[in-house]
Amino acid sequence: EEAAAWITSSYDDELDGDGDGEGFSDAAGTRACRARLGKGGLGVLAANQCNSPHSFKRIATLLQTAVLATLKEESDNLENLEPLCHALCHLICQARDLSLLNDVAGSLVRGLSEAKHDDRAVYNAFVAVARLEGGESVLVFPAVSLASSILTSSLESSNAIKHNDKDELINLFLKASLTSTPFPHPIHVALATPFLTSDHIIDQAAFDERLAPALGLKLRAHPESVLPILEVILACLTNNRRIDGSKHMVDGGDGASTNLLSSVSKHLKSAKLEMRWLAWKTLVHLAKLSYSEREGGMGRQTSLNLESTTLVTNALCEALTATTGSTALTTSDYRSGAYAALEGVAIYITNKLPGINGHNELSSLQFAERDTPNIAELADKVLSTLVG
Repeated sequence: EEAAAWITSSYDDELDGDGDGEGFSDAAGTRACRARLGKGGLGVLAANQCNSPHSFKRIATLLQTAVLATLKEESDNLENLEPLCHALCHLICQARDLSLLNDVAGSLVRGLSEAKHDDRAVYNAFVAVARLEGGESVLVFPAVSLASSILTSSLESSNAIKHNDKDELINLFLKASLTSTPFPHPIHVALATPFLTSDHIIDQAAFDERLAPALGLKLRAHPESVLPILEVILACLTNNRRIDGSKHMVDGGDGASTNLLSSVSKHLKSAKLEMRWLAWKTLVHLAKLSYSEREGGMGRQTSLNLESTTLVTNALCEALTATTGSTALTTSDYRSGAYAALEGVAIYITNKLPGINGHNELSSLQFAERDTPNIAELADKVLSTLVG
């Protein structure tokens, strides 16, 4: 009751956008008030009272300011740091706002860098939050994102990353994503976007050895629960510059136990519209997991390769032309998902043709000139399938 009265009297105007900000500065500026925000539980209470983007942003500013102030003024005793980070992750989960998460990550990284604070202490605090279980498991997603942002910032200055750090973040993410009961909502999983798009953390080896096998196994065991999660994860990974998924779309070889392509494609024939929608969206993401790195005349050169895109396109064309068998799409409901997937793949290829200037951060990655004839053949096959 005391906490509720204090948050109400101190922050009502601030939350409504009518305050002058002085209450926020005072709250972050004294050790006693920071203790109430963290260990006292007031930060979590404030997050629960937020009901607008503005109020979420104001409380986020308060909490991240308190984190940085704690490092500066309480370096001899950082026991309040984890509760403050816990409140910050709770706030982000309540807001379900990726842009807020990105703002918080950027502000923390800048604040740590400018003040030369101990970023390891903040990293450890977010990892501790990510270790929480039970009803707190959704906090893993913003926690690993904020931890990886801090770790990546340290990497840029030190040019080193501890394998144990990366391994623990991946373990925490997979545990929360695929072993929690019930499975997390995809909106919460999306809060791990900064973590999944960091090629310092999720590199090709991490995808091949950890993510892809775990996702394939869980998808086969719990398709209705895991396909929504898989769709979000792969959507994030398409923005990771260094992931190629082609070997996890075929039987045999290194991807023998995975074959995400067949595991996803079968749901184009689901009786549920939502599952069919998720299936074609996920197939488009799989087609985009194409990355190639090779030696060239000017050193190592990176580009998109056509293998993943070809595997997905061929599978869709075969399913559309087949009249019998487990993969045949024989009804209009089933076929509509394949058509939508082919359209998505076509848009992707068109935007990534050599010489086409894109408008996103990955626009520099395009198909190589040597792939142009193969792209033309792929287009011919799709057209033959559609008009045949």
